[in-house]
Amino acid sequence: MQDGELWWYRYGRYTPGPYNSPHMGEVLADYRRRRYWTQQAFAEAIGVSWRTVREWEMSDVISDTGRRIFLAKVLRIPPVLLGLTWYQVYGEQEPQGYEEGLLSAAERMEADSYYHYEDTLALGWELFYEGRLLVVADRMERRLRKLEGIVERVPVGPEQEAWRELLGRYYLLAVQIERHRGQEGSHRQGALRYNAQALRLAQMLDLPALQAHALSMRADVQHEQGRHGLARQLALASLQHLDQAQPPLQGNLLLMAAATVAAAGVADEQDERQVRRWQEQALTLVYKRRIEPDGSFLKLNLAGVHHDRAKLLLLLARQRQRPELLREARQELLAAWKQFTPELRVWQVHFALTEAELELAAGEVEGSARAALQALEAARQMGSRKYEGELKRLYGRLRQVAGPRLPPVERLGIALGCYE
Repeated sequence: MQDGELWWYRYGRYTPGPYNSPHMGEVLADYRRRRYWTQQAFAEAIGVSWRTVREWEMSDVISDTGRRIFLAKVLRIPPVLLGLTWYQVYGEQEPQGYEEGLLSAAERMEADSYYHYEDTLALGWELFYEGRLLVVADRMERRLRKLEGIVERVPVGPEQEAWRELLGRYYLLAVQIERHRGQEGSHRQGALRYNAQALRLAQMLDLPALQAHALSMRADVQHEQGRHGLARQLALASLQHLDQAQPPLQGNLLLMAAATVAAAGVADEQDERQVRRWQEQALTLVYKRRIEPDGSFLKLNLAGVHHDRAKLLLLLARQRQRPELLREARQELLAAWKQFTPELRVWQVHFALTEAELELAAGEVEGSARAALQALEAARQMGSRKYEGELKRLYGRLRQVAGPRLPPVERLGIALGCYE
């Protein structure tokens, strides 16, 4: 959360209500739409009139505690957004028990525990984008192990479902930790194992958005490992849940589908139109929709979309022998750099790698080597080994084109530990 933002903005940019709380009606309407219910359908499901639901959603505060507890359970609304504690919603006592007496210290700790883990997860993703995730990787993994224990102990019911969903999101962050630790077999298998656990929980809990996120991330892992056909299948499977996702996740699903389908091979004009259409849809989301947090912690902005467009144009130029696309790709990458912000340091590596590939495609060997060195330096500042394999392959191609003794290329090789 950035300085000056209201505390609930990581859930959604709701209008302020009384008592330093979000507008409860807006919260209710948002989570009703996330469950893909109209006001009429939701009213029928819970046995009230449509006018009653409309009245609740217009109210800045819902005064009846029991009603708020009920709505939090039905719509899986984080209790804090409705002015409730976790224990009030998912504890075993009746609602009046919370109003009549004080919670014990142990009960208060239990009530706060969920939010502690949720806050830690949000911090982990923030550090990921800043390029500092590996600094706290061991601590995050300890939290993950403890969270797995909590999920095993929590009784079956709505509370357990909420904890399991949170665990699924922790697994997705653990995938990123494994990927950035290195490309050795153990880390690759670890990333796929964590992803499979997240996918299992998403399917078990019938959470389409979490399932789509896990499928898309798995597609990215397989794409990175050169399994382009499998990556394509996974990305297309994630699009089956596109309408059940919010804009940040929607945009990322579209961009991943375009990238993986193109990498597997663009055979004709129809294929090219399709992958371009997906990228245009993502760009439209940025321009026409207010991008609010959706629980996936994914970013969707102009910098990312322009970068993906640059990569696609570069790929099409190579696959379809259309060098005129390189100029468009360079323009897109320039637009991406203009929109780049320092807190997204992890993207700096990707942008520099794409720049290196563009320079090489244009025959600018020295420029390519310099861009690759920038990518390597940014990766090492993060402590990430995720990109070493890609950079070494690029170095090999640069040597083939330039021959030995070209200083920028040799400097890249020395920095990578290649002393051939």
